[in-house]
Amino acid sequence: MADLMALARRLVILNREMFKRVDAAMGDFEFGAGSYPYLLAVYFNDGCTQQALSDKLRVDKAATTRVLSRLEQDGFIERRRSSANRREIRVHCLPKAERAVETIGEIIDREMSQLLGPLTPQERDEFCKVMARLVLLPG
Repeated sequence: MADLMALARRLVILNREMFKRVDAAMGDFEFGAGSYPYLLAVYFNDGCTQQALSDKLRVDKAATTRVLSRLEQDGFIERRRSSANRREIRVHCLPKAERAVETIGEIIDREMSQLLGPLTPQERDEFCKVMARLVLLPG
């Protein structure tokens, strides 16, 4: 049990370190590290519903609504009611988001490379495979 508690603590530390590094690297960008997962999710799932975003990111609907409202105010995304189902709100990227995603991708690649730098290429591949399997587990 102590091993699992230590693992949980290390995963939390790794997550915090990643967010801290990305947030610092974004500098004067118009939003912080907490918003980029939402923007990337919209970018790679353009036209999805807010509910689908919440499910994909495993966050509650209120958090999704707050972040999307900020991204919409800042001109990164727009929300539109679905013509097929008026209760659904679909989220779409605007050109500003498309430009931002490229920069965010470069920042994430650089920071993740530094963060995973102590691992050999084989360890990095294995780590990525294990993390992908764990994230795919039902929430």
